[in-house]
Amino acid sequence: MNRNIYRRIETCFPLLNLALAHQIQELFDIQFADDTEATLLDEHGQNQAIETQQKNVSQQQILHYLKGNMRQ
Repeated sequence: MNRNIYRRIETCFPLLNLALAHQIQELFDIQFADDTEATLLDEHGQNQAIETQQKNVSQQQILHYLKGNMRQ
């Protein structure tokens, strides 16, 4: 999969609602823990597979998290 690392837009903004900031941090933690098909980008721009000793974590967890925590 090609990655858009040259034509992307990054932004930052304050999270003034503390509860929302905690919820977003939880989402980041789930995203960063996903090692199901994780790779590292090496100095030559090639993706290298990551071997981990821990149990695989899938981003499907984020869907279950969102389903249980969405405001109606």
